[in-house]
Amino acid sequence: RMRRGPTPTFTFTADMDCSQLDKLDISFAQRDEVVLSKGLADCVISGNEITVSLAEEDTLLFDSRKNPVRIQLRAGIGDTRIASNMMHTTAEAILKDGCLE
Repeated sequence: RMRRGPTPTFTFTADMDCSQLDKLDISFAQRDEVVLSKGLADCVISGNEITVSLAEEDTLLFDSRKNPVRIQLRAGIGDTRIASNMMHTTAEAILKDGCLE
């Protein structure tokens, strides 16, 4: 589960060495609409792990009434492209909306 507002870190484990990736898109969608995408520059790659942290503003983009949140990674090395299976989480509600000041 992911709560709206905090700054979660997602770590994805692949069945390959990811250090050679030259393209990467991590898409987060609700109700078939992409809400947020993160790219290679947003991630830390170590061996077969891809880590991405979301900012407060990122998690506030999700609507807790439109669960689930679907996540998919698409990546490339040269002309080769791969896509992960869909992963699911939820966007949990918070009492007071907006960024902390």
